[in-house]
Amino acid sequence: LLAVQLRSACFQKCDPYIPICEKGLERALVKEGTSEPGHCCDQFECRRPELRCENVHCDDGGELEEECPPDSVSGASYVPEGRCCPIYPGHHQIMERGHISKSWADFKLGS
Repeated sequence: LLAVQLRSACFQKCDPYIPICEKGLERALVKEGTSEPGHCCDQFECRRPELRCENVHCDDGGELEEECPPDSVSGASYVPEGRCCPIYPGHHQIMERGHISKSWADFKLGS
């Protein structure tokens, strides 16, 4: 957690590698970038949501926007595996409100 907080939320060089997902897909973090040259950008892919999150309400992160220097952009939000709401790198965690649908819970429990 501390390492994530220490990483800057403003990256310009990585912006071209952040996919814009089609409706019905969500951006998922595949691999975190490192400080190693050539591997500094996080890697994302667009995936179908694993959970049924219809009854979960997520904040859009708009109130979290931080001012970046003119030559930078904010880090990409993404939905972690097993969650419904995106996280915003460099910001406090957004809480999910609501519940996961019963049919998903039944599926996971093998009912």
